[in-house]
Amino acid sequence: MNPYIKSLIMWAFGAISLTLSSQASATLLDPATLHIGDGSGGSCPTGATGTSPCNFLYNGTELNTVGQSTLDIYQNSNGAPALDSPVYLILGVANDTSGTTFDTSSFTSASIGANSVTIGGVTTSTTTVMDASHTDAYTVASTIMGQDWGQTDHSNSFGNWSDAYQSVINNIIINNFELYIVAFDTGLFSSTDGYDMLDINFTNPIPVGTFAIAYGTNIETNKLYDTPFTQAGLETSSSSSSSSTSGGTSSGTPLPEPATLPLMIVGLISLVAAGRRYARSAT
Repeated sequence: MNPYIKSLIMWAFGAISLTLSSQASATLLDPATLHIGDGSGGSCPTGATGTSPCNFLYNGTELNTVGQSTLDIYQNSNGAPALDSPVYLILGVANDTSGTTFDTSSFTSASIGANSVTIGGVTTSTTTVMDASHTDAYTVASTIMGQDWGQTDHSNSFGNWSDAYQSVINNIIINNFELYIVAFDTGLFSSTDGYDMLDINFTNPIPVGTFAIAYGTNIETNKLYDTPFTQAGLETSSSSSSSSTSGGTSSGTPLPEPATLPLMIVGLISLVAAGRRYARSAT
């Protein structure tokens, strides 16, 4: 065979193989069926339903509450296969660039039913954070992890998170959300076998205003599973008295805006001057 023709055929086969492999990797389906709840012992472990006590937190149709120091990832799809290990919990903290809000010591235990689950590690970045320039939390998280997470749900956007935070927690300016990606070596997480809930317990109270979503895959069926914004979790238990700033909590008493301080000073000086004039005229 002519060497030129042989090389041309080999090139054609290579191009076809590359195309097929890229199409296969791009066909990861996106069943957004992982709900965030308030733990198996909570009132709404499978997520909000729109009726008391499992009301949605935002707009009447979006966001679930999580426990003050516990939450769960619930597989809402009855026929979903077992998720591969690890399964990821992604925590978003408003105006945080510390890189220290969560680490492995932040978690006391994790379990699926009676089976203990190993916490694989926590990954974050103080420079790659979700802000207005990024599409959504999953895109940022996959960048931080250096992985291709496929065609994930895009509803967990900076705009949705910041609007919800301002509406539910505190109407402050949101510059960014730092993401903490926690890996859980699940071993078994399958709705078909009755192991459809991953319980996660925290060492300390979750900072108010923390968002929570999840991500998992089943490579055998070429599917990924993630959390839509409607079923994401949000910690609100302390929002009536505190607000999250830079990964911590602070008093809800507002300070005067800097621009109002000069006006207050001018007003006080005017009152003093008026009082002195009144005192002189009285004598």
